[in-house]
Order: sequence, then C-alpha cells, then structure tokens
Amino acid sequence: MKKRALIFFSILLLSACLFALSLSAEEIRYSDFAKQGANGEDALFGFLGYSINDDGDSICAEYSIDKEALCAYESSVGKQLRFGALAVNKKVLDGRAPLDSETGKPMDISSSGKSMAIYTELRRDVSRMYIIVTGVTQEYYNSEIYLCMYIYDGSTVKYLTGESSTIMPDSVSMAELNLPTDVTVDNVYFTTQKPSSTIAYDREKQMKESKLEYGTPVVDASTYTDSKMSSVLSGAKTIAGNGFLGLIVKGMFPNASRFMAHYLENTGTDMIINMGTGTNGFFKSGSGTLAHRESRVNQALRACEALAREGKSISVYQGTEQVNHFGDTEDWYLAVGSYFTCIEMNDVTVTVNSDGTRSFSAQLTYNVTDYYNWNENSWSTIPIVNVSQRDLHQLHRTKQAMEFESSGSVTYSITWTEGQDASSLSFK
Repeated sequence: MKKRALIFFSILLLSACLFALSLSAEEIRYSDFAKQGANGEDALFGFLGYSINDDGDSICAEYSIDKEALCAYESSVGKQLRFGALAVNKKVLDGRAPLDSETGKPMDISSSGKSMAIYTELRRDVSRMYIIVTGVTQEYYNSEIYLCMYIYDGSTVKYLTGESSTIMPDSVSMAELNLPTDVTVDNVYFTTQKPSSTIAYDREKQMKESKLEYGTPVVDASTYTDSKMSSVLSGAKTIAGNGFLGLIVKGMFPNASRFMAHYLENTGTDMIINMGTGTNGFFKSGSGTLAHRESRVNQALRACEALAREGKSISVYQGTEQVNHFGDTEDWYLAVGSYFTCIEMNDVTVTVNSDGTRSFSAQLTYNVTDYYNWNENSWSTIPIVNVSQRDLHQLHRTKQAMEFESSGSVTYSITWTEGQDASSLSFK
C-alpha cells in the first residue's frame, strides 16, 4: 500500500494496575513512543502513523512493538496480557464500547448482529503491528473512525489513547487522515515521519569503501615506494602545521590544517565542523555557502507550509541528505571539499491571521556532514607542499592516517509568513 497520508499525534500508551498479594494497586503510567514512562519505564508501543491507499477505500494504522519491554511488563503484573489494534466506525457505536469489557471480544453492535469492530491480536514474533480497514465508503467521510491499541488483562479492556485509561478510544476524522504527510520541493523530499537514516547513498558508499581500503596495498607500489611515502607524510605534516612552513600554512588555512592533523592522528574519530560566523567559521566560507543555505532553507519553508496543521505542532524532516557544493574558500575546500546538508524543522506551528494569511514558526536545524577522504583518482596538487590528493589517500592505505566523518549543526528560531523568502529572514 502506498502511503499517501498520515497523521501524527501523541498516544499515551498505557496505565495499568500492579496488584500485590494484598490486592493493593500501584499505577504505572506509560508515555508515547518518543519518551519514557513517568517512572523511567520503556514504552510498550510506538505509534507510527495512519495511511490511506490511493483509492481512498482502505485505511492502515501502524505501530511498533518493544517486545522486551512487553515481556518485562507482563512479568511485573504476573500474567500474560492480550494486546491488539482496533478500528471501528464511530457511527455504529452509539456510545457503547467496541470490545466487550469481560471477554475482550468485539461487541455485537450492528442491526444485523454482525460486529462492526475490526480488531487484530498481537503476534508475539513481530515487532510491527498493522490494522487495515477495507471497504471504506463515502459514508465514512462524514463520520469518524476509532483507531487505537488496546490491552485486555483477563477482566477488563483498556484503550491506549490520549488518556491513561478511557472508556472509549479517541476518534479520527477522515479529513485528518487525508492530510498530506510528505511533499517534494525542488526534487527534495520532506516528510513528517522521522526517517530511520538520512545518510545519502554517496556518503554511505564512501564510508564503506574507506573501511575496506584501510591497511590495503598502495595502488602503485613502483611509484609509492618507502621514500615516496616518507615525502608524502612530510608534506601532510606541513599542512597539519608542523615546522616553520607548517606554521605559515596553518595561519593561511586553519581549518584545513586542523582536519589534516586529525587525519594524521590515525584514530578515525569524528570531527566537529565549526558552524560559526567568526573568522574561521563555516559561514565565513563565502557568499556561495550562504546562498546554498538559503536555498535549502527555502525548500524547508515551503515544505512546512504544505504540511503544517492548524492547532497542532509537528516536525518536518528532509528525507535524505542533499549534496551541496564546495566551500568557497581554499581553507574550507581543503577541510571538507564537497559536503552534504540535511534540514530538520521542529515545533512547526501555523497561525491563520484575521486577514486569512498564514504565519509560521519553527526551530530550524541545519546540518552539514562530510566524510574526510582524499580522491585517489585526482592528481591535483595541494598548494605549497606539492602533494596530490592521490598521494594523501595512500596514507590511509598504509595505516599512517585514517579517514573520518565530520559534522556540524546549528539551530535557528524562525518565524515567517507564507511564501516569504529565506533571504529576508534574520537567522538567530
């Protein structure tokens, strides 16, 4: 089923009674999938969203299941519980609960005697649960549907919704189900569902190849003799700031020198990109870098305008990193070369003004990432020291240096009106 529409709202997962032998009870409350319980417990279920198929006649609700937390919780209450997902048209309920409180089975609530409650019990061998409602007709679009998780402890049914324990689950309107949850702006994909990974394929490929190449033979043993490698290492140390000439290089290219020094430390640990606007900061690397940031932010603004919910706060994520461009200065070119960017928008809210226009606010996080490696297929020479990118890569192969990942991020509080260009915003 192609996911076209999801809604996100917090679901407080569970509040149950833990009975001791004396029959006294202690309430243990569980929160939604993004947080821990009030007493530090793990969440049992994670609400992942609702989707509706292209034809609009089937609805799917999706949940994740923490099986270890589930087993631990059942152990704490001393019994195996029954969990499941439930869907039912609110129209047929007339105030009655969908599941019988004594048996945990669907109530016979239709005029024909056939149950209108659709429910699925949890399989113990899966980490995801889905419930699909098929045959959605036009009448559903004028009503509401209950979609939720439930727990049956052998004596009563509890619905895991916005409250710790409710008689009836919360309902969801078809209009809400049809709200968009993803959008493409200038070929960049944005979604309200946090991706499991945003790493671009190119960078992920670089990282895998780097690990495989570390400690492997040089590409041309007749060229990269011990004498040649000694000369390459000497040049790299100069870039890193060693010696009198190294001090000059370090003064001219502070970031390139710092990154080269870390390369030669041979640890492979991550490096932090200075995202400041000071003399050596990333946003001092030239007008092109700032222009590319504004272009990416503009895309994020348009995505938020398409996905924002009136009266709700949401997050909007860029689906995958996008290749940006080379740093404008020689310093940042030698430090990061071409880099990737990824934007995350949190606490996105929209306000409809009296004149009908819309205003927005959000916490915008702008991420920059790069995998520090030298191009083995490039003979371009580094100024002053007369070593090529191909030469410097051989240091990684001979275990005299190790490639690494670098990243930096900065968060801005922004407000804007619909359609406003990022260039007119004051980033704080």
